[in-house]
Amino acid sequence: CDSDYFYVTTKMNWTDAQQYCREKYSDLATLDSIDDVRRLPDVIGLTWIGLRDDPQSWKYSMGNDTNSWRWSATGGTGRTSRTGYQNWKASQPSGSTESQLCIWMSSGGTWSDAGCETALYFLCYTQTTQTDKTYVLIYMVKKWSDARDYCREHHTDLAMIENDEENKAVAAQLGGYYGWIGLYRVRWTWSDKSQSSFRFWGPGAPQYFHSQEDCVAMRSLHKWDDANCKSEYHFMCHQESTFELIRINKTWVDALDYCRARGTTLASIVDEDTQTWAELQASNSNSPFVWLGLRYTCTLDFWFWVENLPVTFRHWAPNGTIDDCDMSGAMEKHENHLWFSKSAASAFNFLCIK
Repeated sequence: CDSDYFYVTTKMNWTDAQQYCREKYSDLATLDSIDDVRRLPDVIGLTWIGLRDDPQSWKYSMGNDTNSWRWSATGGTGRTSRTGYQNWKASQPSGSTESQLCIWMSSGGTWSDAGCETALYFLCYTQTTQTDKTYVLIYMVKKWSDARDYCREHHTDLAMIENDEENKAVAAQLGGYYGWIGLYRVRWTWSDKSQSSFRFWGPGAPQYFHSQEDCVAMRSLHKWDDANCKSEYHFMCHQESTFELIRINKTWVDALDYCRARGTTLASIVDEDTQTWAELQASNSNSPFVWLGLRYTCTLDFWFWVENLPVTFRHWAPNGTIDDCDMSGAMEKHENHLWFSKSAASAFNFLCIK
């Protein structure tokens, strides 16, 4: 995740922490890999991150979010239920364990969640016309994913049920048995809608204590645990970087061409905020300076940004400017990240605008 992380020691519940991060930064922290975890500042006590399994998206309706229920036949398209039809057993779905993400039907036609690794009979359907389906109970026991694969090979898919008539037709096939249908969901979503599947759970986590722990917090060593979203903890925000550091040494013109070939241009620094983001990127460079989109025109005798912006914010080193032809602006990697005039023929890393 090309982001910078900020540890906020004020304690808030998950929703208030999310709002704070969105106002001050980009969002609550998203983590894509163990490399992101290693970049985090140390934390004291439980600390919210941006991972949540909002029950409003699946417990009280079929939902229309990334963690909502979807049918095997259409879920690969990103589509959730087309009609919103549901026929849950009382107190279902429970979602009381990490694996309870697949649905079986009882002989009475009601639905319940269960661990997807459970071996059950299952129901396939065949699409006979655009609007009609036929259903069949398969008298083999398989876990949900294997049942889905079997149905796709021999029929259309695991049973998809979009109205009461279809539900009764599936129940009629059961004959006193129960079996998998094609309903499932993917647990946990990131606040910023990232698709990251990276997880870093601590021992025994997640626990789903009384099915009330729908948000994720970090403990010591940045290991994750589920927690009640109403609890108040410190939290971790992330800020998506304004710039991308290219760790290749190029002349200023070649660096500009490189950025433009990617549909962007060299970085412009217009205020303290963009200076800060540039500093964070420059610190990771492998050259003593990084090129900015700052150029001197000896014809008109002034400095300008290649985005055609005037130079109103300045962070020049004392005596760092040389107003001469073929000079461009670069930021030093260390110290105070001051700006220096450098010959455009010099080769440095550079910052492209994202």
